[in-house]
Amino acid sequence: MLALKVHKGKLPNTKRGSFWIPIVDWNTARRHLKNWLGVMSRRKPRRYITLIGVPNRHPVFVAVDWSVYSWIPPKDRPFVPLCEVENSILATLKPLTLSLPEGAYYIGQNHILLDSVAAGESLASYPEMVLGADLPRECIKWTKDIRLLTRGDRRKKLREKWSSKETD
Repeated sequence: MLALKVHKGKLPNTKRGSFWIPIVDWNTARRHLKNWLGVMSRRKPRRYITLIGVPNRHPVFVAVDWSVYSWIPPKDRPFVPLCEVENSILATLKPLTLSLPEGAYYIGQNHILLDSVAAGESLASYPEMVLGADLPRECIKWTKDIRLLTRGDRRKKLREKWSSKETD
């Protein structure tokens, strides 16, 4: 499974207990990253984004919302190998095919969603994956400056603007 991390320094924390954004579907991963960036940037500016590949046998705790992890004491956190994570939890990270009306929906790990959800959205707004053991540096796919992602649209618009001026 792939996971993303937004962090301040050039090297991400890959130690036991570090938080990552799990990626099951790239469309919802984009939304999850945007949600986490909004929350994290308020406290401290984040400059880098890292993609890792987590081995199937690595112990993790996947939560559908940050509030799930916060109420579990550190000694009682149920770290399991990634291949044994419940499919129902991973399914909450994927986009829904049908919309759900307002009501109480149990989505695993004692998390209940009370809002309505439109088709194409996921049940999890702030999912996280917590590492149960140190992850080797070889699992890091890449680390990039986050400004490359946020400035990309502005640069494209400027290029289009200049190219239209040259043709006129």
